Amino acid sequence: LSTLGLAHLGDGVYELMVRSWLCLHGKATNTGLHKAAVKYVSAPAQAKLVHAILPMLTEEEQAVFLALLERVLRETEKLSVEKERLS
Repeated sequence: LSTLGLAHLGDGVYELMVRSWLCLHGKATNTGLHKAAVKYVSAPAQAKLVHAILPMLTEEEQAVFLALLERVLRETEKLSVEKERLS
C-alpha cells in the first residue's frame, strides 16, 4: 500500500470514529450529522489538531510525521498533475 493509500484509509477510519462519537453522544441529528462530521474531519480541522498535537510529540515522532506528510503531499501533487494531463 502506498503512503497515499494509507493516508486515505486513515482518513476513513478517523471519519468513522468521529461519526460514531457524534451518534453515541447525541451531538448531531440525522440531518446535521454530515455537517457535524465535516467540522471535525475536514483538512482545516485536521490541520488545527496537528498544530495542537505536534508540540507534544518527541523530536523523532515529529520527524516521522513531517516526513510522511511531505510524502503524501508529493504523491497528491503527482496525482493532480497526472489527472490534468489526462483531461
